[in-house]
Amino acid sequence: MAEVAKEIQDLLNQLQDTYPTKTLSEREVGKKFAEMIDQKPSLKKRIISAVKSTSLTALQEAVDNPAFNIASAFLQGFSNP
Repeated sequence: MAEVAKEIQDLLNQLQDTYPTKTLSEREVGKKFAEMIDQKPSLKKRIISAVKSTSLTALQEAVDNPAFNIASAFLQGFSNP
């Protein structure tokens, strides 16, 4: 889970550098994050596996990013289509 959390954090940092939350809400960053994950099948699969093996709450705590809390709703949809 730690490896997946780091990859998530890196992606969110990249998005927040590209789309600062001053100009784009955390909700929009979360949505763009979900779109990025949807385009990376291997990462998406590892995230779903991490969510199923631990919990979404544990992953949220490991990532510790407000935008990820919003993206979590999308991840729930991925893990429970």
